[in-house]
Amino acid sequence: MMQDYYLILELKQNATLDQIKQAYKCLAKIYHPDTLTGLTEAQRAHFTEKFKKINEAYTVLSDLTQKATYDAKLNKLEVAPSSIDFGIVDKGNKVIRTFSINHLGTPSKINISCPETWCTVTSIKSLSGNTTFPLSVEVTAETENLSPQKHAGRIDIDIDGLKSTVSLSISVRQVKPHSPPKSENVFTLLDAFAPVIDAITRDILDATTRSQAGRAARRVRHKAIIDEWAQFFNFFRWVMLLMGTLLVLFLLAVAV
Repeated sequence: MMQDYYLILELKQNATLDQIKQAYKCLAKIYHPDTLTGLTEAQRAHFTEKFKKINEAYTVLSDLTQKATYDAKLNKLEVAPSSIDFGIVDKGNKVIRTFSINHLGTPSKINISCPETWCTVTSIKSLSGNTTFPLSVEVTAETENLSPQKHAGRIDIDIDGLKSTVSLSISVRQVKPHSPPKSENVFTLLDAFAPVIDAITRDILDATTRSQAGRAARRVRHKAIIDEWAQFFNFFRWVMLLMGTLLVLFLLAVAV
């Protein structure tokens, strides 16, 4: 945290160089270690630390270059970061970012707002645990009502008359429609082709049935043919047996 050197030297910010030198001489006489007698160790440590701060303040404010740099910082809020990029966010989501504000002393009047409708300052708290600087500011970006593109905005800061801004940017991405898992896609495809599959199945079953009926008919025909040939060969055997018997009888008759 930046020290208030004017407060340390008990001066106003518009003090002249002569007033700064005079204030330093007076305070140095009071807090110089050589003048500290009869003090406890704790008191001596406190006054020694006070004298170090007095020297530090005088070193800065008595040098015109350092004083100009210090005064510029004194009249300006230290904001970090000075720009916030929320990144690429799916439409409908919320994103939270924080930034810090640092300055001297204790702020009495704080006004931090976002003129954009899609961002809101949701909290302001002191990082030191009390009401002094530095401050932590939380900003929430809502994308529900934003179109899918890049948007820019800002945070306006006004603390005790000191003003600053934080630039904002966010890229909104359109959420893609829900795509079912691959297993659901397979079932959907099967449902679509179910009538075709059923028709093919019926054709296969019909063909199988017809094939089985054909085989049964062929078996019946084959059995009939076999039976006919069996009857023929049985008849032929009896004819041959009869002819053989007649031949034997004839030969016997001739022999006699």
